[in-house]
Amino acid sequence: MLANPALQAFSMFLVGTALTLGDVHSHVWARACWCLTDVLFLMAFVQWLRWPGSYGRKLESIWYLRWGGRVSLRKAAEIVYSEARAQESVWAHAAERMSLDKSPDGILCYIAEVIKQDTTIYGKRPPSTHVEKLDPLQLKYGTVTNGAREVRMRDNAKTVFTDLQVDAKELRRALHEVRESLRTTMPI
Repeated sequence: MLANPALQAFSMFLVGTALTLGDVHSHVWARACWCLTDVLFLMAFVQWLRWPGSYGRKLESIWYLRWGGRVSLRKAAEIVYSEARAQESVWAHAAERMSLDKSPDGILCYIAEVIKQDTTIYGKRPPSTHVEKLDPLQLKYGTVTNGAREVRMRDNAKTVFTDLQVDAKELRRALHEVRESLRTTMPI
């Protein structure tokens, strides 16, 4: 947590403000704190620019992660895969090598399969427009298809769920797992 430059910049901002408001005898220290705050904010901004994807997609991803209630399963898979590529996580390499379909939609389906293993999924069963919580036991026997846009159940009724969604809280948990997972650059 203390490695985050934004948090360091905020703490230096508070120290600089306290020194200025406390009328400390040395205004040099107060100015040094203000300068360090500026440098740390600049470092935090540069790190944010290194987030993979275009700036519009970054803002959209941040919106989903911070203020969204639910995120589409496809968008969640895109965010997790992008983070896995940026972190050089084994998740990204496994998705690229182990997915049956090596296309971008196939890779997203693989990531979505990993996400759905221990996540609550919501969806619609056409022609219904009602969003319902999918039964985890039933979902266990379903397959994510069509670029993480639908789940097809392996039953005789050919049940399909569309408009799949996950909670943003669950997405944040998956991102935390990706950040903490084994990296491909680590020696074993």
